Amino acid sequence: MRLRPSPITLRNICNWPPACVRLGRAHARAAKTITGEIGVLKEARCYGDRPGRIYLTVDHDRTVYVGCPLFVDQRFCKHAFEHLRCCYGMAIQAVGTSELPYE
Repeated sequence: MRLRPSPITLRNICNWPPACVRLGRAHARAAKTITGEIGVLKEARCYGDRPGRIYLTVDHDRTVYVGCPLFVDQRFCKHAFEHLRCCYGMAIQAVGTSELPYE
């Protein structure tokens, strides 16, 4: 299974690729949001008090962005999170097409 095309949606919105918002103070010309499969995955985090969400840190043009795909299926979310942790340093486009082990 792959993250793209996304097999799971929330409120009819695909969770991959996630829209990402610029983090902190960045260069004035940097976009406040990025969409599409651009950038490089730097980190993925989950928090126990926010089930069904994976917080992604993405680097694009030396600017840090955060995206958050949402999942209805908690089991799939856990598998996606474990997979994303193995994809650090990969282009977001490559992450979206990489094989996600899921039964």
